Amino acid sequence: MSEPMWPSRRALNRGAGAAALAAAAPFAAQVPEAAREAMARAATAFLAALDDGLRARAVFPFDHEERRDWHYVPRGRQGLPFKDMPAPARTAAHGLMKVSLSGVGYAKAVDIIRLEEVLRRLRVLGEEQDLGVALARSVDAALRPRLIIAADSFGDIVTGPGRVDALKAPAGVALGALGAAQRALGLRLIETYARTMRADVAEAELRRLREAGLERVHVAWAGPIDPARPHYYRLHGPTLLIEYDNTQNDANHVHTVWHDPRNHFGVDPLRAHYERGHHRRHA
Repeated sequence: MSEPMWPSRRALNRGAGAAALAAAAPFAAQVPEAAREAMARAATAFLAALDDGLRARAVFPFDHEERRDWHYVPRGRQGLPFKDMPAPARTAAHGLMKVSLSGVGYAKAVDIIRLEEVLRRLRVLGEEQDLGVALARSVDAALRPRLIIAADSFGDIVTGPGRVDALKAPAGVALGALGAAQRALGLRLIETYARTMRADVAEAELRRLREAGLERVHVAWAGPIDPARPHYYRLHGPTLLIEYDNTQNDANHVHTVWHDPRNHFGVDPLRAHYERGHHRRHA
């Protein structure tokens, strides 16, 4: 790696947000029971640490437009910033992060938050970059035209709320078309992302990946295969869509996201919630 990366807090949009952890079936059937209960307890503890005024700023109805209004770029946001939380609430918020992520994932999230507060250069997402570059460089020259889907990076993540149809079909090269060593490298890259989640959630995600077929995951690249220049890659299969973009600030500012293309940003769980009539029972 020729230059260190300096990602922002928005670089790691994961945990309960970055990884859309459910598939087309109801959300409750996809996330392990222990994980769901632990996250619910931690979220309840966080809300209990807020007074009425702060809670009103932090809480929105589940179907509120704010749930889909997130961005990577600096901008005004609703909700309750960490800096406005009293110490007990800040501790509880970190508790929610800890229970939603693995130890590695929580450490990365905290490092990225610290990058907002001090001027230092730290490769928080260095492994995600190094493995992505290694995988792209390992693809045979004959397959490079399929691997490289654009001469320049796209400038940011392609999908997002309101853009869920931007990537309907995988592009690039299927891991099944690569050799065993390259497929192993692709799996290692996917596992690097998955291991930021708490262990039982990560295992559930990886199990669904194996059941759907690792060979069906496609890897695609945009831009030069050079970590010092703006670049983008994605891993797209039946159960996962990972996007990584390092374009801004002269390829020194990373955005990355994982979600399930069968359940874009919680849309299907919300639909299932209404179909079960929960909104009527709790109205």
